[in-house]
Amino acid sequence: SSTSLAVARGVFLRRKYVMPDSRTVYAERVRTPLGRLFGLETVNIHLVKRILIFDGLEKADADTVLAHLAEASRNG
Repeated sequence: SSTSLAVARGVFLRRKYVMPDSRTVYAERVRTPLGRLFGLETVNIHLVKRILIFDGLEKADADTVLAHLAEASRNG
């Protein structure tokens, strides 16, 4: 069965992204020196035809997103 990842972002303007795991090519975590200072990271999710960039994530949220994608790739 197909699974997907849903990410909601924003305070004033809420956006929800839903992407099927089958369309994910790879994901990467980016940590800048300034981001590390504040405990923030960026996760880039490379899909078949686009890249979704989620910046300003706390480390725990970035870990959750990457763990979900890793689990889906093992089961997929």
